[in-house]
Amino acid sequence: MGYVWLKEIKLGESSGATGKGVKIIFSSAADLGKVLLTEFGELPQWAVVGDTFPLGCAFDESIVHHKYFKDNPDSKNPVHSTKNGIYQEGCGPENVVMSWGHDDYMYMVATENGTTLPSAALFIIRYHSFYLK
Repeated sequence: MGYVWLKEIKLGESSGATGKGVKIIFSSAADLGKVLLTEFGELPQWAVVGDTFPLGCAFDESIVHHKYFKDNPDSKNPVHSTKNGIYQEGCGPENVVMSWGHDDYMYMVATENGTTLPSAALFIIRYHSFYLK
């Protein structure tokens, strides 16, 4: 548990929201999805944790356990296996289909329940497990 908190504090301090304490809370909120999906939703741990990544383009080698993507049909698709895949360069994260996991789950919980969180907080919750080089 200590590693998760260190990771979240580091991410929170570099995020775009205002106020150091607020950033940490928003970053940590996404990880509540791990508990909700594994404990209450009864999904296996492997289905809800880990990096999130874009779909419809090549799987970046920096994704944890990248070697297992060789079995994914998209890795052999002539369009999906290219750097940009189905996307135009610079299209922005809101136009990219991402893998689903605990981050997107908490984002959906917030947005479907009329959250008043600012857009920067929602961005942190939704993308905090998406790592760019």
